Amino acid sequence: MRIDFLQSITILKAASYRTWLNRDALCVLLLFGASYLVGTYHLRHWGGQAQFYQKYYAPAVSLACGNGFSDIEVDVASRLQQFLSLETDCFDCADFPLNPARKETNVYLWGEPYLMQSIGTYWRLFGVSWSGLNRLAAVLFGLSIVCVYGVLRLVSSRTIGMLIALFSVISLPHLTYLPHVREYAKTPFFLLFILLLMAIILKPLKTGRFLGLCGAAGLAVGCGYGFRADLLVCIPALAIGILLFLPGGVLRHMGIKLAGIGLFIGVFFIFSFPISRHGTLYNSAHVVLLGKSMPFNNTLGIRGGLYDHGHLYKDNLVDLIFNSYGEIVEPRKIPTGVYFEAYEMIGRRYLLQLLKTFRQMN
Repeated sequence: MRIDFLQSITILKAASYRTWLNRDALCVLLLFGASYLVGTYHLRHWGGQAQFYQKYYAPAVSLACGNGFSDIEVDVASRLQQFLSLETDCFDCADFPLNPARKETNVYLWGEPYLMQSIGTYWRLFGVSWSGLNRLAAVLFGLSIVCVYGVLRLVSSRTIGMLIALFSVISLPHLTYLPHVREYAKTPFFLLFILLLMAIILKPLKTGRFLGLCGAAGLAVGCGYGFRADLLVCIPALAIGILLFLPGGVLRHMGIKLAGIGLFIGVFFIFSFPISRHGTLYNSAHVVLLGKSMPFNNTLGIRGGLYDHGHLYKDNLVDLIFNSYGEIVEPRKIPTGVYFEAYEMIGRRYLLQLLKTFRQMN
């Protein structure tokens, strides 16, 4: 009788878990569908022109038209140039140049290859057009809202999770950035990482589940890094979260903690390898100096000193700083623009000089 009773309890628990899971799955589907519809409607009626450096998307067009994933020299009078300059919304692959000259200086080619390849693949399936990317952006929007719901479900009830997630659907920051696909594409990866990190910290520490979540986080960040380099901030965030906030204190389970961090970093490097091996072409020094510019001080609550590293958040200013420094320390002119390896190396040298200078002052 006792065995029958325990079996009945086990069956009831399993049925209850399946019911709970089915309800959450239904909520996820409803949220994704509602988000997709709202996102699509907004993108059709917002009335502006999306801006995400479309002039550099020749590699995506090349991939879509079956000419491989590489950048090409584009004739200023060609229809492809008109498309990249936003003079036309659509492009016919029959107008793609025959045997175009190839080049490797496009920073977005290997700086954000997964984004470029995703857009190229989407265009290959559905046709090359800027307005056609609305559906892709709406999918990213739906995935982001689903991740918001997942985060909320870790700390709240299903009802509260649904209400706040639905409010996120009409959130002004979401809708403002949604048309700019390159800028918005990182959002679902960031939110998925937050969801996984919270699951790691809040759920009981079980070795298999813990390592699985760490590996999944590495996959999310590694793939997201191929969309935007901003995802790099997730690496220290995960390490700090695991070392300081897991149940049991800082020093307990140190072996499994280090194993989880190591697995996360290993999976990250595997999936980010296409970007890492072209690191000198991705203008990391340029972005670092932009981030040290004055406009961010007020936002971060930081008081300025007697000096600053740039009074404007402008690419042209950083370009001028690096090229001026290059003319001082190198006998030859450094190529202007953020798309050359020499420019990146001079930028890194400039940042290193800043670090050495202010360390000596301290």
